Amino acid sequence: MSSKITSINNRLAIISGNGDLPLNILECAVSNGWNGVVIDIAENQKLKSQSSWKIYNFKIERIGKIFRKLHVEKITHIVLCGGISRPKLYEMKFDLKGLNIMSKIAFK
Repeated sequence: MSSKITSINNRLAIISGNGDLPLNILECAVSNGWNGVVIDIAENQKLKSQSSWKIYNFKIERIGKIFRKLHVEKITHIVLCGGISRPKLYEMKFDLKGLNIMSKIAFK
């Protein structure tokens, strides 16, 4: 039995920040037969003009909504790539899932 992951019946989510890396990964995934979605957390304009995949825009603090979208889209694999500006935590308005995760991180 091979341990190689194939794209058949697998769905990829690219959680995208800024820069060229998300677009490069998207192009590579498409050329290797993957299908999926892009979760754009940095309003990467390069993806919007090039993508044949669905692109969803979310603010980084909407973790619960991101998880729900990944579930609805039946995502099996996730890639996080690209740059993001470090947010100021006191300015962020987390959803419940985000608050839950951040409270766990704060006490570590």
